[in-house]
Amino acid sequence: MAFSAYLFLALKGLVLLAVGLLGIGVLITIHELGHFLFCKLFGVGTPSFSIGFGPRILTKKIGETEFSISALPLGGYVEIAGNYEPGQGEQQHAAVEDDRSFMRKPFWQRALIMAGGIIANLLFAYIVFIKLFAIGMPPSPLLYPENVKTAAIGTVEKGGAAEKAGVLPGDVVVAVDGVEVKGNFSALLKQLEGRAQTNARLVVERNQQRLELPIVLGGDKEGLAVGKLEVSFSFTFEPVPPLSFGEAFKRGVALTNRLFTGVFGAVKNMVVKRSTSGMGGPLLIIAEVAKSVSSGLPMFLLLLAFISVNLAALNLIPLPILDGGQILVIAIEAVVRRPLPDKAKIAVAYGCWAVVLSLMLYLSIKDVIRAISWFFCW
Repeated sequence: MAFSAYLFLALKGLVLLAVGLLGIGVLITIHELGHFLFCKLFGVGTPSFSIGFGPRILTKKIGETEFSISALPLGGYVEIAGNYEPGQGEQQHAAVEDDRSFMRKPFWQRALIMAGGIIANLLFAYIVFIKLFAIGMPPSPLLYPENVKTAAIGTVEKGGAAEKAGVLPGDVVVAVDGVEVKGNFSALLKQLEGRAQTNARLVVERNQQRLELPIVLGGDKEGLAVGKLEVSFSFTFEPVPPLSFGEAFKRGVALTNRLFTGVFGAVKNMVVKRSTSGMGGPLLIIAEVAKSVSSGLPMFLLLLAFISVNLAALNLIPLPILDGGQILVIAIEAVVRRPLPDKAKIAVAYGCWAVVLSLMLYLSIKDVIRAISWFFCW
């Protein structure tokens, strides 16, 4: 390949990366704007509103607030008068005690101010998902299993139910016990409900021929456990055609709620099973957002909405450095009717920062090879 072609691909990669970073910056801005607007609603001072880190590229004072944007839009901060947050740099107005001080406001107002970023990120996701369903949702695994177009067998577990029945990689399941399921993965899952350790007649398509294979489904028979084929599937997804506003609203809200609750399942899996499977670090997130740009605006917005839901859910976790932790501290202080000791809050906060940054570093190390290979593939 000529040098000019390599240069073009590298420049394309850099442009997509820049747009990806900008997209992340938009989500962070939306989050901080949520805190900012609730401060304004309840008359709390906001001396500064900062997005990003590194050299400042834009600074402007509007009213009492100094707005600034830095070179790398991967963080943000709204300084709230009368509220000290460890790890957020110099906070000259943290000790303010006048009527516009955060600490002078009632509990419910302080809680809403801290929850403002979560609310803003969720609203963004609701709006984007509803809009995408209204204009036509692009093909994405986020809607699994409703939008599965084809589901061919990817791998067959050794000694599993499918292998014993003679299922091979590349087979397509077309029927279970006489019920046609080809092109309808949801129907296949429904046919397997409550069928663990039971006999079934599986029909697969192989080399344009249909074969009927008797199978004893795997899985735990306790309760209504799902019968397992003990295979992995290779999916392709199809777009969702434009829906009426009512249906788009219903589907958009349901998808946002499902993704939101799903984050807590992933966190539970990480804590209980000590597994980071399915989790991505900052590098992977930026790479995926950048890659989505080349797939068009709908896919770009889809991924931003997905990340926005994750950002909202993760900030609800009750760690002192997150919004959920701040709300918990406010609630405890409201119950005991006095501020918690600053030294204790600072110690816990810095301990949490150490844990979170260590996790981010670990995930980034896992992702770095994948991210580099993605960059050079352009």
